[in-house]
Amino acid sequence: MPADKAAQIRKVTVISGLGDKAHLQYAGVTVFNNQARELDISSWSIDDEFTAEMKALLVQSGREATAAPATPRMRDVLIGMGATSISDGLAADLVEAGRQSGADLVLLLAKGSESTCELASAVQIRGIGLCLRGVALSDRLFASPSSNVTLIAFDPVTRRVAGALPLSERGSAMMDRAGVIGMELGFPPDIDGFDDERAQAALKRFTTTLTRRNITKGLREMGLAKPAG
Repeated sequence: MPADKAAQIRKVTVISGLGDKAHLQYAGVTVFNNQARELDISSWSIDDEFTAEMKALLVQSGREATAAPATPRMRDVLIGMGATSISDGLAADLVEAGRQSGADLVLLLAKGSESTCELASAVQIRGIGLCLRGVALSDRLFASPSSNVTLIAFDPVTRRVAGALPLSERGSAMMDRAGVIGMELGFPPDIDGFDDERAQAALKRFTTTLTRRNITKGLREMGLAKPAG
């Protein structure tokens, strides 16, 4: 977003479209061991955490901020860096969100469109999730929780995208198969085990921490939050 445009923004509506599902991937030693699934995380209520984080940063920069809920189109949007237009349906949703609060700008934290797990080049993780990779002839795993998002700035008056910023944060560690977030995963790991409450609590902790870093980085880069220090 141009600096002069950011300086004119006084009131912002913030929305998070991340909190419906996480993506889990296991990249095996061979393709026959690969696993993938989507995990329903609607019970985590992380959209509230992320909109609260955005609001706090905006208020610290001297702006007003309100939160709005995500629509299905906001959760499913795919938009690349530098895009300036979106579908009419999504634009209508964002215009309405801005109209209800009288906002100058609508910020949508959306799932990333082109994000790759650093542990396996063929594995794609959109939004938040976890990539696991087996190690040949070993009882250990590489594990990488990820937050791959796009921060979309939308002008509700012109009905155009003012900025689209892809952001990615990852963690990486090698650990025992029995030590991955405190549960026995076996070989290959059973990623259905992430229905376990302990596993979900750990995954939530990792991915929300990474996403908060993305939010801070994104708002600063757009000129909508105070710089570091």
